[in-house]
Amino acid sequence: MYYNPGNEVSILGTVTGTPGNSTATCQPGDIAIGGNFDVISYNLPVVGDPTANVVILYDGNEGFDKYSTDVTLFGNANQLTFTTKV
Repeated sequence: MYYNPGNEVSILGTVTGTPGNSTATCQPGDIAIGGNFDVISYNLPVVGDPTANVVILYDGNEGFDKYSTDVTLFGNANQLTFTTKV
């Protein structure tokens, strides 16, 4: 068993939501038995502003050899940076 990192994604918060996707792939011939995503950094919104929301749209296996995470950032949060591991 091992972890393979996916791409690092940085998204900025907007009123309509900013989507981001990170996908990690196994080595050829291996099967993904699970994974996770890690938040690398998250800048909080202005104090008292309740409009910043992180929504996880998908977090799971994608086919047999990939693990994928789709995240959307709404509101006045400055930035969210994350990555996925399989």
